[in-house]
Formats: sequence, structure tokens, C-alpha cells
Amino acid sequence: MAEKNWHVGSTLSIAVQALLCLAGAGAPARAFALSNGLSAPDLAKLDPNVIWEILIAGIVVCSFLAAIALWIHSSLRRTRRLQLRRNAFISSAMNNLNQGVVMTDAQRRVIFCNDRYLEIYGLTRSDVRPGMNGRELLELRRRRGVLGASDDEFYDKAASPNGLITELPDGRAILVKYFVLPNGGSVATHLDVSDQRKLSRQLASTKQFLESVLDHVPACVAAKNIEDG
Repeated sequence: MAEKNWHVGSTLSIAVQALLCLAGAGAPARAFALSNGLSAPDLAKLDPNVIWEILIAGIVVCSFLAAIALWIHSSLRRTRRLQLRRNAFISSAMNNLNQGVVMTDAQRRVIFCNDRYLEIYGLTRSDVRPGMNGRELLELRRRRGVLGASDDEFYDKAASPNGLITELPDGRAILVKYFVLPNGGSVATHLDVSDQRKLSRQLASTKQFLESVLDHVPACVAAKNIEDG
């Protein structure tokens, strides 16, 4: 009989200790009750079955809350992975374009520039520091000798329909076009048009040569358009 009473007493003591640990969140409520002149119940006098029911209910509630927290954490991780995968895809696509691309946000901070842009102007990824704005990037190019226009001239001409053609020291010609986005950001494209300009100059030189030859031919020469005769 003594062993039975000792066993019940020890079980009750363990249950009471566990309940006190799980019910720590209820301390403010008990303090509020005591402040109103109400006495807190003596847990040692409660029925062990009631205590176990309270413990099981507390465990169920905690498990439910833990499951919700794990589900939210899993959803956030899945969303973050999808976003990283999407950003990697977009970055890979932009870095394989044949023209340089620079994007800025509404505060004129540079948020993206592809590898082609760095290659055109001889820059490295470390040169474009985080938080750099568009004018600071232009100043960097000016110090490297790959920009001869002022900031206002650059933005005015680059935003025009024809764009701005920048002559680099090595003879290359870069066509820059600047577009303002509805959200206040901007996109600038940089295209190497050196070959096109070379062909255009050759065509103009050839045309001028032919006109000079025809002007000195001692005969009447007429040219007709094939389409309309």
C-alpha cells in the first residue's frame, strides 16, 4: 500500500512539474487573478487524471502550433528557392545578350548590369560596388577614359530616339539608348555598332567615288529605278 501511494505521489509530482513548465504562459493570467484577490488553485490537490488531460491538451496545442510554424517556414523556403531560381534564369539570359544592359531603381541606384556591359568598357564586377548610382557609374567610366560626355549630355542624347554614340579610345563606337520606366527606374542599352559604322562609311565613300566618275564621263548617263522605271 505504501509503495502504491509512493508511486502515485511520484507520478503526481512529475505531472505537476511538467504542467508548470507547459503552463508558464499562463502565469500572467494567474497573476491577474491573484491581484483581484483570487487564490491560485493548489495543483497538488487536483485529480491526476485532470492533470494528465491538461498536459495532453497542452501538448496537442503546442504540436498544432509547431506544425503551423513548420508549414510557414517550409512555404517561405520554397518561395525563396523559386525566387532565386527565377533570378538566376533572368541573370543568365541577360548576361548572354550581345549588348550591355544597366538597370537602376527609382532612387537611381544600379540594381543590375550584365557581363557584356562590363566587357564593353573594360570594367570588372568589383568596380560596380553595391549602392552605386547612375551618375557615379558614369564618373567611373569617365575616370577610365571611356566616356567623353557630361552627365546631362549623356542622359539627354541617350534618351533621344537616335540615342548617343560614344567613341572609345580603341576606335569602337557604342550606341547608347536610355529608357525611363513607369516606376521611376531606368534601363540603358549599350550596343557595339563599330562594324555597322564602318560599312556605312565604306558605302558613302563608294557612292561618292561613283558619282565623281560619272560626272567626268564624256557621255550622257541616265539611271532608272527598277521598281517604278
